[in-house]
Amino acid sequence: SKVKDPAIQMYLNTTSVHFGNFSADGVIAEVSNWEKTSDKIIALRAWTSKNRNNQEASKVIDYALDLILKTTTYTANAKVYFMLALPLPSNSDIDFVRRIISKLDGLKGPIEQSGPTTEYIKLQTVLAEAESKFNRQSSFYRCQDIYYYIDKMTDLSTKIACFSVFASALTRIDPEQNFSIQGPLFELAIDSLQTAVGQILAKTASHFEAIKPALPILSITQPHLAFDVISRLNTTKRKDKALSEMILAISSEAPSLSHMEIISDCFNKIHCESVRCYAIKMTILN
Repeated sequence: SKVKDPAIQMYLNTTSVHFGNFSADGVIAEVSNWEKTSDKIIALRAWTSKNRNNQEASKVIDYALDLILKTTTYTANAKVYFMLALPLPSNSDIDFVRRIISKLDGLKGPIEQSGPTTEYIKLQTVLAEAESKFNRQSSFYRCQDIYYYIDKMTDLSTKIACFSVFASALTRIDPEQNFSIQGPLFELAIDSLQTAVGQILAKTASHFEAIKPALPILSITQPHLAFDVISRLNTTKRKDKALSEMILAISSEAPSLSHMEIISDCFNKIHCESVRCYAIKMTILN
């Protein structure tokens, strides 16, 4: 039976959704009883994030998008759309995937304006990955558009973060690098990323503060480049801070042997004992 306190019951229901304890039909039935649209979308996007390989996710995506579009008092941002779209690349229903991509492309302007910019880029890369399963040419054109969109950015921290996302996504979208026949997108993305890093480090003496906004994404998507960037920071103190941030970013991801190796490398590179202890504490709490 349900607990008497509605706040506690809502927490328990939301937790169950977050941990994937509901089927697609089950999560829709559950959230349909909730009052606030924002609560419903938080739960639905958590479910799609946890169930990105579930073929039944199409029901949840459809329900969530319809809910967003018909609720005039609620505005979804790019992160919401990105998380809802996560199951698209693994969905085998090509007609469904085409329809959802078309719907999201129709909302491209508002989604872009809602931001955050890095989440908008993540969404576009997910759509490109989904598109690559049935239309390689369209996927290439979308990736090309993503590259030019990022290349025009003037904020270097955002530019670094977005190129990191894009370069990492290309390894999934085009694992055999067939796009290189039409254009060296991966090489361009890495070169542009490195150029942006060089520009931001040359622009200011506050190296850590300059790269901090981009460091979490860079650490997760391009760890070897993140180590290279950190090695170029201008003081040992800033390098230690950056390594600590890298540890926090990696430890927030799903555990894996490669992640443990990266975290170990970070710990070994930190000079200050207090920073190392802080990083250990935050990793455990994470």
